[in-house]
Amino acid sequence: MSSITFQKIWKIYNKKVLAVRDLNLVCQDHEFLALLGPSGCGKTTSLRMVAGLEGITAGEIKIGDKVVNDLRPRERDIAMVYESYGLYPHLSVYDNIAFPLRVRHIADEEIKRRVGRVSEIVDLQDILGRFPSELGDGQKQRVSIARAIVREPAVFLFDEPISHLDETLRRRMRKEIKHLQSTLGTTMIYVTHDQIEAMAMADRIVVMDQGVVQQVGTPEDLFDSPANLFCAGFIGEPPMNIVTGKLVREAERLMFQSNGLKLSVTNPAQIQILETMRNPDIVLGIRPSHVAPKVEATATSVPAEVYGFEPHGDYNIVTCKVGAEVLLAVSGSDFFPDLGQPIHLEFSSNLHFFDVNTKWNVLKGQGANHG
Repeated sequence: MSSITFQKIWKIYNKKVLAVRDLNLVCQDHEFLALLGPSGCGKTTSLRMVAGLEGITAGEIKIGDKVVNDLRPRERDIAMVYESYGLYPHLSVYDNIAFPLRVRHIADEEIKRRVGRVSEIVDLQDILGRFPSELGDGQKQRVSIARAIVREPAVFLFDEPISHLDETLRRRMRKEIKHLQSTLGTTMIYVTHDQIEAMAMADRIVVMDQGVVQQVGTPEDLFDSPANLFCAGFIGEPPMNIVTGKLVREAERLMFQSNGLKLSVTNPAQIQILETMRNPDIVLGIRPSHVAPKVEATATSVPAEVYGFEPHGDYNIVTCKVGAEVLLAVSGSDFFPDLGQPIHLEFSSNLHFFDVNTKWNVLKGQGANHG
């Protein structure tokens, strides 16, 4: 049993700097959980408290059924992989991987067995005799991961392990780490500021900001139903369109209206909740993938003007001006408009509405799904 439980965790530095506030979260046994957020949001501090590298101001952390607050790092049965490889330059790949076993006085035959097994898992068996100076960045990170695996810990902790790699290597390492977790069936917490990494790899994602959990859910949950404006803007590439406007009644229809944009609300569940709101001011969110640019007008389309254009191979991103509003739309690869060209935008019914004061999704309510 290697679940990780945070119960009412607080971390305050120097009695005034609040790093983590009232963190309540469970990483299930065998789960791949990502802690996601901008620099300074508390994700790395949370990870380091699990590892025992940071003290806890208040609260309780459990690994399995054991409270680990007062245990030293080496007593917690965890392995940690950092952004920096931390390899010993004078040791071969084999000896770097074997090092944590040797300091525990494991027998040589057992070390040989474990290093051989792990080197096959992470595809290092052909370079065990090389030294770190002879390796590429991706190979160095695999050695670092192998050194963590060889200990056979209950929990793996990853602290932005691939953020410094180039895009090609990051894509490869994402696949390898995800495959590794699936193969080993081990509990993993993965810290990153990159939402693409988190969305591609994690079973669930914890979005943090300013020391507070904003939302916990699967990648699909976070994309399809963001809890608040912070999550709406942080998750998704290209980012969600955010427009401030008002709810108005027009010919028995509920409409969203801003400076140039007018949309009909058609979702019955949304209409039911929105009609109970006393303040007509509201914030609309819609994914660019739910805005389709068209050359010809339709009965429901909105006139717009092309303001910018970015080809991405199998799709294009079109920046559009609708009155005073600037919106992103996603088109097929065969849509090549000119700058300034009049076009028409077709909006799907996948609209999101956020309270203009609290910034929370009006369909979810403040504090929704904190884990």
